[in-house]
Amino acid sequence: MEMTQQAPPAIPNIRSNPAAGNAGVKQETRGKKPGIPAKERPEIPADEFKVFELTGKEKADTRRKREERTPQQKQVDQIVYDLYMQNVSAGMENGNIGNWADLAVYNWPVSEEHAETALNYIQKACNLYGRRRILGEMTKFVKNGKPWLNIPFTVVKRQPRERGDDE
Repeated sequence: MEMTQQAPPAIPNIRSNPAAGNAGVKQETRGKKPGIPAKERPEIPADEFKVFELTGKEKADTRRKREERTPQQKQVDQIVYDLYMQNVSAGMENGNIGNWADLAVYNWPVSEEHAETALNYIQKACNLYGRRRILGEMTKFVKNGKPWLNIPFTVVKRQPRERGDDE
């Protein structure tokens, strides 16, 4: 005696969202809506059909940003880019604090009042280029009766985070 099994019925790609108040109402999630023809699009001419790869600074400059960058932020972006390129040319793009003596390091003397802003500018520039900042020991000093801070920093390649077996 031979037993045959019937295949289960095909289940359409649908979703029910009880939290949105439409419990039991099924809606399709993909594809064009039934009865609506696809939009006609003209073919792109050959002289406009040129795609090329962006690299380095050009790629970062064209990245979509959440808000417009201030002129000062753009200057810091350039400083961070130049500093990283100095480390790359010295073969130290993967450096760490242990390589401090071999890395190109910039110092930014700034009043304590603006130190947080300066650190934020450096971090935002590093984020733009996918780099990591390394800060040295920040020392305080007095200039014109106001407290100032030396911010020594360098920029290296951001290392990918290692994932554990449980992730």
